[in-house]
Amino acid sequence: MSVAEHKDAEHRDTDSSAPAVSIITPTYNHAAYIEACIASVQAQGRPDWEMLVIDDGSTDGTAGLAESMAAADPRIRLFRQKNRGILRLHETYNFALAQARGRYVAVLEGDDLWLPNKLAVQLAGLEADPEAVLAWSDAVFFGDASGDIGQALPASIERRDDRFRNEPVGRVLDQLYLHNCIAAVTVVIKTEVLREMGGFRQTHGLPLVDLPTWLDLACRGRFVFHPEPLAKWRWHASQVTKSMHLEIIEGCRQLVLEHHGALSSEVREHVSVTTEAIEAAFAFKRHEALAQTGRYRLVQKRFGEAREAYRKALLFTGPFHPALRLQAVAGLVASLLGRDLEGLARRLGKNPIT
Repeated sequence: MSVAEHKDAEHRDTDSSAPAVSIITPTYNHAAYIEACIASVQAQGRPDWEMLVIDDGSTDGTAGLAESMAAADPRIRLFRQKNRGILRLHETYNFALAQARGRYVAVLEGDDLWLPNKLAVQLAGLEADPEAVLAWSDAVFFGDASGDIGQALPASIERRDDRFRNEPVGRVLDQLYLHNCIAAVTVVIKTEVLREMGGFRQTHGLPLVDLPTWLDLACRGRFVFHPEPLAKWRWHASQVTKSMHLEIIEGCRQLVLEHHGALSSEVREHVSVTTEAIEAAFAFKRHEALAQTGRYRLVQKRFGEAREAYRKALLFTGPFHPALRLQAVAGLVASLLGRDLEGLARRLGKNPIT
């Protein structure tokens, strides 16, 4: 048994000292960010937390930085593991879940941040509603160079309190089937319910655990939604989810259609979205992803790859979306000139890529 595991066993035997919330922080090569991430937890108004930092074999000193902060704060526990990678992310999350002593589990990846009132606001909401299984909120996108650049829940999504609260149970699926608006950095989940369903989900070859897990939780209880931003989600073009954009869309499409087809009759009566609407939404996502992939490649100065992505966007055979066709034309020209589109994006009021 490692020192961390021994300490963990001792903690589990001392129920009276158990924290209200266990924060799961998977991290990999986040040396530039991990100290700020941990500091944002230490700045919380609610001090009754523990932070489980799971280092996935970082090679840049991330674990050493986290270890230094853990040495000065016993609420922080560091676990090191050989690199499992993003396609085994559920193993990392569920390892942390097994160590958790809190009544609730929160998610904070090593390059993201919380605002100081996050835990106080969300734990109060969950404690006021014993039937709720999950709390979430708006989140602010931010980049290394550009600062805050928008909200994770876009204004284009119709804001419906009943849907965002998942009331009646299953109601939020009308949103999640079309677009996952729940940023993981904002989520706090009831630990008992998460364990009852077998922990965090990862299916269909997806490099993520959020949507599969939210879909299952949506069938189990109400949500608590807070309309103000409580967290900051780092956004940059080199993220794995950007390089696998099209694969993620197809995996999510298959996941959503299977989940929709397997709904219980009790939950189905509260879900109005159809398979046709789901297919149409994902057709748009595929077209948009081609244009976005081109944009990411321009920022990375991979102009040949950008040109190919924009060519596919221009020739896309699905529903006609004029704005995406125009973006493809502009991107093709930019790729030939060896330029990116970020100056134009800023003038059009779009989120910059950093």
